[in-house]
Amino acid sequence: MTTAVTATTTIPGAGESAPVRERLDDLARRYAGRGEVWSALLTTWAVEMHRLEEVAWESGLQLAADPHAEMAAIGEAVARAVEAIADQVELDLAPDGVVHLAREAMIGALDDSLHEVVLDGFFRLDHLIEAEPSQGRRNGHAAERLEERTAEQLVVELLGAAGDCMAVARELVVEEEHDAAVRMARQADVATFEAFLVAAASLAGDDELGSVQLRWDLARDLVPGGADAVDGVAGVAAAVADQRRELLALLGSAEQSVLAQTFETPPGE
Repeated sequence: MTTAVTATTTIPGAGESAPVRERLDDLARRYAGRGEVWSALLTTWAVEMHRLEEVAWESGLQLAADPHAEMAAIGEAVARAVEAIADQVELDLAPDGVVHLAREAMIGALDDSLHEVVLDGFFRLDHLIEAEPSQGRRNGHAAERLEERTAEQLVVELLGAAGDCMAVARELVVEEEHDAAVRMARQADVATFEAFLVAAASLAGDDELGSVQLRWDLARDLVPGGADAVDGVAGVAAAVADQRRELLALLGSAEQSVLAQTFETPPGE
């Protein structure tokens, strides 16, 4: 099982529209229902990593001198443990068996004080037990976005598009076309978000972009801001900030600061 998927949680207090861990579990069940077993496995592992990060924060990690570095160290230890048991994954091992092995590896890499609380938070794996694999990958998968490009080329293209969209958004604000400015700013942020996901997947060796797909599918469920007309530059800034909070909530705590710095400067700043 790949360890490329990081936990998707927010720093306590950051807020989110719905518990991301529950949304990930729901997504894993939808994948399994469609027969996309690999995506279901990957998303279920993201649920487990989310639980680990959640427990770490609740256990006082936020009080550490460098909590993000501490969280990264925990993640690396778990990744090494999972990779060490990879040889035990046989071709006829059922999907839920793969996750059980990964869970055992995860628990073994943690401090004894965290074992029970992490175990207690695991969700049921019935969706993996009942999953019947379909043929191939569904149309519209993230990997198809590459076409003839490398991941790096796609990232450059997306970031360029983000810059262009935000430049148009700034011009629209000058012309007092505030609703249109918000739409263009959202396009810019979505392009930046996708670029970030592709870059992270590439660096982690996720050539199939499975981690991109699962987080992109979560992002698709986000509901854009209300239908009320945007009021002035302050309204544009508020609408952009709201969407960015939603997108950042889909990432791990350490990733959030990187994406936040990658976003284009919005209108009015």
